[in-house]
Amino acid sequence: MSCEEFSEGDKKIIHELSKSLKSNAQRYGAESLSRLFMTNPGSKTYFDYSDFSMPNLKGHGEKVMNALAKAADNVDNLKGSLCELAALHGKTLLVDPQNFPIFSRCIQVTLANNLSSFPPEYQLAADKFLVAVCDHLSSRYR
Repeated sequence: MSCEEFSEGDKKIIHELSKSLKSNAQRYGAESLSRLFMTNPGSKTYFDYSDFSMPNLKGHGEKVMNALAKAADNVDNLKGSLCELAALHGKTLLVDPQNFPIFSRCIQVTLANNLSSFPPEYQLAADKFLVAVCDHLSSRYR
């Protein structure tokens, strides 16, 4: 998805969501990862720690949410802002790209669960953004 496919309204919402991701990175990240591990236990194999305790989930979750917030802040250049992460996941970590959409849904549920308001236009903008992130993260597998 190119940046031209995000309307100005989408971009505004994505920037607002970025602020929430930054200020709640550990909590949202841990909750999203917990949801991922519960719904897709096979995804745990990509983590090199054997202890899925809350401190570990918070630490890794914070990295993920901060990376998403950075991408949201650079929505006009998603490909550029995700280039290094795409290479890391596709060439070094060899994460199955099928996990990205599953994790994306977990993030959306976490947002809906935690934001005081998550109206349809926010859901749509978040979905568009996360689909684009998944596409870019999967791009280095080819």
